[in-house]
Amino acid sequence: MKEVDFAGEKAGSKRYIQVCCLLHDESAIAREFGSMLEIQGNYHQMALFQEGAFRGNYEGIPAAGMEDWLTGTC
Repeated sequence: MKEVDFAGEKAGSKRYIQVCCLLHDESAIAREFGSMLEIQGNYHQMALFQEGAFRGNYEGIPAAGMEDWLTGTC
């Protein structure tokens, strides 16, 4: 596995979060989501970004703006 910024477990439930500044082009998207795509199992995963036009999800992994996620508006 390459790298995932945050991994946690609570009551047997694992969560993986990738954080990036810019999520704006195909190479950044592939880089930021790539390591999470290698994780085996059906765990909660998401990407948070500060800037970028990306919306929705990448191969089933959702992405959200950091500010929206922190304020609960996403």
